[in-house]
Amino acid sequence: MGTIRLSNWLQYYDQDRLIDSVSGWQDRFGIGHIKDIHDYTKNIYLPSFDDENRALVLGGFGLIESGWSYNSYSDSYIMTYAFEQLILNLSSRLSEMIYTQFSDVKTESNGILTYNRKQMKFVSKHLKSVLKNDFSHFYKLKHIWNLTTIPYKNYTNLSLSKSFNIIIENNLTSNHYFYFYLYYLYSQGIKDYHYISLPSYLFYNLKNPKHFLNINLHYIPSLDDEDRKFVYTNRTYFYLNLAILSE
Repeated sequence: MGTIRLSNWLQYYDQDRLIDSVSGWQDRFGIGHIKDIHDYTKNIYLPSFDDENRALVLGGFGLIESGWSYNSYSDSYIMTYAFEQLILNLSSRLSEMIYTQFSDVKTESNGILTYNRKQMKFVSKHLKSVLKNDFSHFYKLKHIWNLTTIPYKNYTNLSLSKSFNIIIENNLTSNHYFYFYLYYLYSQGIKDYHYISLPSYLFYNLKNPKHFLNINLHYIPSLDDEDRKFVYTNRTYFYLNLAILSE
């Protein structure tokens, strides 16, 4: 009730400025001029309806090259690609998007720049193009090989091997980047994915297209917070792809 009372008072007292009553989390319908949403996930969720008299604003999308963050990517190229896709797919319902944050701080690494502000985490020329609404030089991502596993139940250690064939064009340049794309599904229904960067020289001038992949996994069962004796069973699918990022 204090939020509503103070917001109405401030809006009446200062009628020349826009009022953002609540910055994320605990919004009050129809209060202030802005509906301010915080969403740090990789798939941003927007409400199914808008207030007729308030602007819809998204605040707090974080990316990182290393350390603690809401989102984690293994290098600046795949991170730039993710940002391009975010901008390309932004809803037309949004009036504004705010990036969290300009530079890293001691406890968070969600910045566009590192803590000392000496390193840009994104590929600069791509970032400049995106912010100018120039979409002609976007990164392109292609998955060229796939491994889908069966669900493995109640394990703590697991090993599997898989052979695969891949053919890489001989005219690849330094503007191509290689990744293992890993997507997994917990038994609790939590979905996530990761891109693991690979040395590009592994796939140049290949004479033998056949490769072998060995996977070793260690799983720590998850405990129920209310009943520490209850252990969630592990039923995990793995989706593993080899991906190429190119300009």
